[in-house]
Amino acid sequence: MADDIESWEIFVSLYKTGSIGLTAQELNVDAPTVSKKISVLEKKIGRCLFDRRSRPFAPTVDAVEIYDNAREIVNHRKKFLPLFPINKMKMVPSSE
Repeated sequence: MADDIESWEIFVSLYKTGSIGLTAQELNVDAPTVSKKISVLEKKIGRCLFDRRSRPFAPTVDAVEIYDNAREIVNHRKKFLPLFPINKMKMVPSSE
């Protein structure tokens, strides 16, 4: 399974919007980044996630099967990140 949570966030958004442009806008990235991240994710998991011939993009059967799990990953990330704001973190020296 791919370990890039941002790719899963893009997948979840694209699944909901069906639009690379809307997904890019929602996530504050550019459209080529959305397209590239989805392509790389598809290669990593070995499944086609969207039918790019239709507008809006239609999720494939594989996308429907993994959507709930991907959404859960994204939701956990959104809950977890505020617990550790980067600007408040102090680096602990390594004992090595």
